[in-house]
Amino acid sequence: MTNAILLLGISLAWASDYLFIGLVDHDLPPITVAAITSLLAGLVLLVVIGGIMRRPMLPTLLRRPEVPLVMAVTAVAAPKLSVVVAEGRISSDLASLVGTTVPILTLLVAMFVTRETRYSNSRILGVGIAFLGMIVFVGITDTADIERELIGVLIMMAGGVAFTFNGLYSGWRAKDFSAEVLTVWVLLLGGAGLALAAAVFEADRVSMPDAKTLAALAGSGLLSMGLAYIGYYALIARAGATFTALYAYLVPPLGLLCGVVFLGHSLTVWHVAGVALTLVGLWLLTKRDRTEVAGPDRAGN
Repeated sequence: MTNAILLLGISLAWASDYLFIGLVDHDLPPITVAAITSLLAGLVLLVVIGGIMRRPMLPTLLRRPEVPLVMAVTAVAAPKLSVVVAEGRISSDLASLVGTTVPILTLLVAMFVTRETRYSNSRILGVGIAFLGMIVFVGITDTADIERELIGVLIMMAGGVAFTFNGLYSGWRAKDFSAEVLTVWVLLLGGAGLALAAAVFEADRVSMPDAKTLAALAGSGLLSMGLAYIGYYALIARAGATFTALYAYLVPPLGLLCGVVFLGHSLTVWHVAGVALTLVGLWLLTKRDRTEVAGPDRAGN
C-alpha cells in the first residue's frame, strides 16, 4: 500500500509540472523559467542528499566531469526548456500526454539500435496506437490554431529525443555512479547552464514575476522536480525499477485531470479517447512476451 501511494505521489508530482509551467506568466522568458526551476530542484536535492543523507558530492563530479555535463544538457536543459517553450503553444494536459514519447522512443531504440529488447509485432502495434491516441487528442479539438499546437507537440518531442539519448548515454557511461548524487549534479549543472544562457539572451526581458508566477515556479522546482526525484529513488529502493516505471501510465490521465480541475480545461470524449488509446499503446509497448519471461529462468538468473 505504501509503495502504491508513493507511486501515485510521484506521478502526480510529475504531472503537476505541466500544470505549474502552464500557470507561469508567458511574458517571463522560457530559458529563465527553465533555469529557475532546475536550480531550485538541484538545491532541494543537494540539501537532502548531500546535507541530510551526507552523501559525498565532489568525488562524483571530479571523477568524470563530462558525464554529469552531458547529462545536464540532455536530461535537464533541453527537455525542461522544450516543455516551457511548448506550453506557450499547447495546453498542460496535452503536454503531459506528449511526454509519453520518451518511453516510446526509448523502446524503439532498444529494439532497433541497441537490440536490448526483443522485436514483436504487438510492440510495433503499441507504437502506432500510442501515436494514434495523441492524434485523436490533438486533432479533434475546438482549437482554431492546429498549426500552433502541432509545432508545440514537435518541440515537446524534440525534448523527448534529447531525454531518450540521455537514457542511452547514462546506461553506457554512468552505470557505476551513485544515481542520487549524479542527479543532484545534473540538475545543478543544467540549471547553471540555463541561467548563463538566460543572462546572455534574456537579461533585458526579465521583470519581477507576479505572485502566481512565483508560486508556480516554486511548485515546479521544489515539488515537481526536487521532491519527485527524491520519491523516485526511494520507490526504486523499496519496490524496484519495474514497479516504479508504472508512473508512465499514470502521468497522462493525471495531467488531464489537473488541467480540468485547476485550469478549467474542457473534457471531451476525444480527450478521454486519446488518453485511453495512448495508455493501451504503452501497455502493448511495455508488456513482456512469454519468451522474454522464460528466457532468464532458462539462463539460471
